[in-house]
Amino acid sequence: MAKNIDMTGGGSLSRKIILFALPLMASGVVQQSFNSVDVAVVGRFVGHHALAAVGANGPVIGLIVNLFIGLSVGAGVTVAHALGSREDEAVHRTVHTALPTAILGGLILTVIGILLSEPLLTMMATPENILPLSAVYM
Repeated sequence: MAKNIDMTGGGSLSRKIILFALPLMASGVVQQSFNSVDVAVVGRFVGHHALAAVGANGPVIGLIVNLFIGLSVGAGVTVAHALGSREDEAVHRTVHTALPTAILGGLILTVIGILLSEPLLTMMATPENILPLSAVYM
């Protein structure tokens, strides 16, 4: 059941902002849970070298996740501005620009990750004994 939140209408703005922020907070909890479960499973069943390999990827994965969160927040601000201004065409253009940008960005990062994972990890001074595992994980 979908529920619309009209941020421009009357009523408590703080309640609307909290309701608007809940999905963003939930996505952060899900992302952190994924990382925690990943570390727990790898550490328990694969070994300490594999756990170190997962940990070596943390900064890169965090950077990529936060980059896309920032891009999506920027797109959301643009959509919110257009909605508040009642500019339906601008909303349409923004959404239809943001979606292909996200898909293309994901494809580009996939190719870069496949081709450059080991050199990137080497630049980050990843220890030689975990470098192959880190590159596979990335």
